[in-house]
Amino acid sequence: MNDTPAATIEGVIAKLRVAFSRIHPNAWSDQEIKYLTSSDFREGLRLDGMFDRMAWSAIEDLARVGGFSLTDHGA
Repeated sequence: MNDTPAATIEGVIAKLRVAFSRIHPNAWSDQEIKYLTSSDFREGLRLDGMFDRMAWSAIEDLARVGGFSLTDHGA
């Protein structure tokens, strides 16, 4: 994944989601890959630091701007 440049917005989002879940080796962050609407994920994110919430917000913004639904793709 590191050596292959993303060719689409979806590819960039996929890379960012994997990086985000690995930066946070917590049970709540593991929920992000499978269950984006998980209450564990949302609560863990809420309790985490401001910059982590900002990073996740940027992933959501990129998906929104690109017309890509995170909940419809891999959540």
